[in-house]
Amino acid sequence: MPGTADGPEAAELRAENARLREAVEQLGLLNEDKDAVIAGLRAQLAEQAGLIARLERLISRNSGNSSMPPSSDDQPGRKPPQPRQRQGGTKRRPGKQPGAPGAYLPWNDHPDDTIPHFPEGTCGCGRNLAGARDLGVRYSHQVTDLPEAHAETIQHDRHEVQCACGRPHVAGPRRKPRARRAP
Repeated sequence: MPGTADGPEAAELRAENARLREAVEQLGLLNEDKDAVIAGLRAQLAEQAGLIARLERLISRNSGNSSMPPSSDDQPGRKPPQPRQRQGGTKRRPGKQPGAPGAYLPWNDHPDDTIPHFPEGTCGCGRNLAGARDLGVRYSHQVTDLPEAHAETIQHDRHEVQCACGRPHVAGPRRKPRARRAP
């Protein structure tokens, strides 16, 4: 068979073939190392993505979407709550709407007390206003106040008695009395 002789060319080809096989084997080992590194980096990337998602969720919490107090909304890095939309989509202004019946406290013709107020001090001319002539009431306004509530402390003494048989007995606690009406 031609070309099968063991000449110097054949020895060179065998040596080159052995070198190439060794290079392929080394490249295969390098490829396996790179695959292991890539798998480790992918796992680390997935872990960091989960951590980032958790941190974004924590930062986005505010008083509108969690049980946090409103005072924590202005901390650095926190998103303020979105303004709430009114239901129904109407753009009404707050307060009494046009056409709604008004409400007011009517003038009391018989007030409980009347307090006169006179100007005090001096006039521009330097005279004291205490002795000035009264021209009558110029303006009036009424203030309606509710009386102050006063706390009432009542002491309840629970006595102990002894029966003829010798057993002691203590009075039980009283229930709250019904609220008294103000006079």
